[in-house]
Amino acid sequence: MTVSNVLLVHAYLDGELNAAQALEIERQIAVDPTLAAERARVEALRTAIQDHFPREPAPPNLVRRIEAAISARQATRRLDTASHPSWRALAASVVLTAFLASSSTWLLLTPGSTETVADVVVANHLRALMSTQPIDIASSERHTVGFRRHREWSISAGRNFRCWAAAST
Repeated sequence: MTVSNVLLVHAYLDGELNAAQALEIERQIAVDPTLAAERARVEALRTAIQDHFPREPAPPNLVRRIEAAISARQATRRLDTASHPSWRALAASVVLTAFLASSSTWLLLTPGSTETVADVVVANHLRALMSTQPIDIASSERHTVGFRRHREWSISAGRNFRCWAAAST
């Protein structure tokens, strides 16, 4: 039996140990007779005190002072809680700040659209003037479109098509 084991027996009887420590000291009390005797002595002392000195209620003045101190402490705790934001509020502010910073960076670094309606109309007109045909035919099959055009021209021009094509180029 060591002094620390005796102190652990007192802490065990007062309910101050966690579950693992309580199980360990119970095992030691079951094995060591001196620790078992110390436990019996402390429990006998506790029952003697409870028998000879019954518990008296606290004076009303003391009860009022304690209740006032507790309510003042709770009010102070509420004020402290209100002045110190929670971790959720902190996390939300960090996320909001990151979102605003990235959005503003993207808006500042992305070039804006400088084309006006007049610029678009002029660009389309110039593109149409550069084309060899007045109407663009959108097709992925150029051979089919070319064959049809060639077929229509060859039918209408007849035999003189080759001469006309050579003269126009």
